[in-house]
Amino acid sequence: MRTPKPWKRWVLLILLFMFNIPMQEKLVCEFDDGDRMIIRQDYTFTLLALLLRGGGPKNYNSHYARVFYKPKYWLEGWKEIDGYSPSSPGFTGGDSTDRSNRIEYCSNYFKIGEVITAGGNYKLPGGGWQGSLYQRGYFKEGFHELNKKMEEMKLSRAKGSAFDQIDASTLLYEEPLSPCSISRVSCLVEAVLQSYSHDRGQTWSQLELTQDSKLYELGKPVHEQKGVAQPVNWTGKL
Repeated sequence: MRTPKPWKRWVLLILLFMFNIPMQEKLVCEFDDGDRMIIRQDYTFTLLALLLRGGGPKNYNSHYARVFYKPKYWLEGWKEIDGYSPSSPGFTGGDSTDRSNRIEYCSNYFKIGEVITAGGNYKLPGGGWQGSLYQRGYFKEGFHELNKKMEEMKLSRAKGSAFDQIDASTLLYEEPLSPCSISRVSCLVEAVLQSYSHDRGQTWSQLELTQDSKLYELGKPVHEQKGVAQPVNWTGKL
């Protein structure tokens, strides 16, 4: 058997370090009823990046992840959420042993009854996904005064938000507030920002800071709230 020449060994080694391997990171968040949200990040793995950057050997293909919704009764397939791409590269893989990191990402997903909230987007029963109220231009009036009131009460926005359908035409939106200066799921909810729509989401009332929350239990952290998705260990196909 012929032994490869030394220079050929070096060429093979260099090619090995330069070779990009397409891979994916997936985080699966599950609601109490078995429905799931799947966050997927595409990246390429290369040893060369580890040598050049001194960091992880990953090159993320985008600064944004893709999010899919999978009802429990779907044996196969999933549905991507239109218009929602969270800026969340690197949430699993190297961080997979950090459960608090996974809990934080899953706390963006909330379900009460058949109404689902995903990073500010929401889905009513039988309807499609609706975009974030902020991105659609709501809550501009009184925003400065509201932030000033939150600052005086030493409250900041916590992780996530939630929608609910009160009746055929009335919708409710709430954002949890906590005394933590940085959004963390472990922080206790002490109040909420609250808004109502009485025409099934066509218009919304201005946000109001209140402790009369309908969707969050005060004194509990976000990730322990009823309706918030939890990370699960799932290695099956999408």
